[in-house]
Amino acid sequence: HSRLAFVAALFVAVASFALWLAVGQSWMGLAIIADDDGRVVVRDVQREDLPAVLQAGVRLDSLLAPGQPDALRLGALDVIEEPDTLDTYDQLNAFRERQSALDHMVDGGQIVLGVTLADGSKADVEITPLGSRPAWTLPFEFWLQLGVGGAGALLGGWVWALRREEASAYFAISGFGLMLSSTSAAIYSTRELALDGDLFRLLSAGNYTGTNVFGLALISLLLVYPHRLAGRGVIIAVWVVGLCVTLAHVLQLAPSQAVGAYAPMLVQFVALFGLIVAQLVYSRRNPLARAALGWFGLSVLLGTGLFVFAIAAPTLLGLEPQASQANAFAIILLIYAGLGIGVARYRLFDLGTWAFRLISYLAGALLLLALDAVLIYGVAVERVPAFGLALLTVALMYLPLRNMIATRIMGRDRLDDQRFR
Repeated sequence: HSRLAFVAALFVAVASFALWLAVGQSWMGLAIIADDDGRVVVRDVQREDLPAVLQAGVRLDSLLAPGQPDALRLGALDVIEEPDTLDTYDQLNAFRERQSALDHMVDGGQIVLGVTLADGSKADVEITPLGSRPAWTLPFEFWLQLGVGGAGALLGGWVWALRREEASAYFAISGFGLMLSSTSAAIYSTRELALDGDLFRLLSAGNYTGTNVFGLALISLLLVYPHRLAGRGVIIAVWVVGLCVTLAHVLQLAPSQAVGAYAPMLVQFVALFGLIVAQLVYSRRNPLARAALGWFGLSVLLGTGLFVFAIAAPTLLGLEPQASQANAFAIILLIYAGLGIGVARYRLFDLGTWAFRLISYLAGALLLLALDAVLIYGVAVERVPAFGLALLTVALMYLPLRNMIATRIMGRDRLDDQRFR
């Protein structure tokens, strides 16, 4: 209880600080996105006292502060979610300097927005940003990433409290890394337009450090669990090398921004894959260890793999990321729960049963939707009767077939001495 209370208190403190930073920024009252043409567009107007010309769909062309001779042209790069996707450190530094300039203008009082209206005409709109941002205007992605951090920390704390051993300590550290990474990203990835460059640098460093702590802790975990593959010296070396690489990127000493940001993730993914294979070899005669590795292999490879191949690999190849960072964190959390089950050894031998249930119920749901669509669009049956007929068909035909298959599959399990132990 004391360990879990400590972790919960730590998350509450971190989340409160993150919320304080997020709402403490100057606020124009606009939800802004980048369109496909690289222009900045108003998605939603969140203040009732703004001029009527500011409506959803209006394009923001420039920003001018009183007393400054030139306006700053706005582009898609200004509202980029994750600056780590930039190729070079020069581009990253230029982005941060521009963020500081925009933040200084918004924070300085009245500003003039150069806009393009729906009919193509141009206009200059004067507005006065407020000194803080209401919490209700923070987008869903902010709360999602904050929730991911809290759930990761609490899962780690739960396992740490449940099993007082070295493996659970590494799992708790990985939860702390996930919390640091996602909470930092929640602040800068959901900003209205700009943040102070120095604050942006600190938050990016927190996100990157947390991500690497998460990966290094999982590597350490697989070095000792379920079989010890290496001694303390190897684990210390892993952390020393990993943290040195992290520091090198934060100090911009890596060959490039993209390599420094995402190459360590690829290396960690390959290392995790190799360790899972090694643990499977060592566990070939240990049913309990194999059962734990069933959760482990599925969780680590799916969770980190989806993040690596959706975010890191495209960036290293010079392509656009294939998923938003917030969604990637959500995927990691869903799979991260499997790691907690594996370390806690809770119902390990039900993995096959759970997998069959998930797949069979998903197949039943898809069959129901398919039959419903065929009856509506193919046979021209009304929606309500069509759904009733589809539901009746699934209940009378698919569910008995599913139960028969389940009986045959689940009946194959036998309890030998090793499984009993």
